[in-house]
Amino acid sequence: GFALLAATPSGTRAAMFRDVFDTMRQGLAVAVDALDQTELLQVSEKSRSVLKDPWAISAEEQYKDLNFLTTLVVGLAAGKYDRVVRVSARSGLAHRLVKLAGMDIPLADREPLLEAMLAAAAQHRMVRQFSVGQLSGWRLAPGTVRLKLGVGNPDSGKGNAFFTGLDA
Repeated sequence: GFALLAATPSGTRAAMFRDVFDTMRQGLAVAVDALDQTELLQVSEKSRSVLKDPWAISAEEQYKDLNFLTTLVVGLAAGKYDRVVRVSARSGLAHRLVKLAGMDIPLADREPLLEAMLAAAAQHRMVRQFSVGQLSGWRLAPGTVRLKLGVGNPDSGKGNAFFTGLDA
């Protein structure tokens, strides 16, 4: 993985990292307190002690699997029914990375390339590694995500499924 990454021109590498980080951002794989299970538990308990129904966060509203929803897992260890941002050698992200690299990367080398990219990003504190049950996954560090004013024309089909599904 690292050899492929090192052989890729720096401009291409930057575009590849941007795609990986954007995939993580869209999948909400970001290490922030607002998505941390412990933090949410404390907030909900405080809410129940201070507020009355219907304003308090009830115990039924706690989402136990939130930890899974916000972690990128490389490989097929995560089943298709596990609630993670799953990336494998045959995933859309892997295909986009091959296209960006401009060279044929064998299937066997795609997951090691992704792992190498994530390990390199972790060295620069752009991502963090997390345990998700028996799986090991990755999340963007909070400082990695920068919000900036866009042109106001959203890409159709590229929105976060959670938020776009709220209208339905």
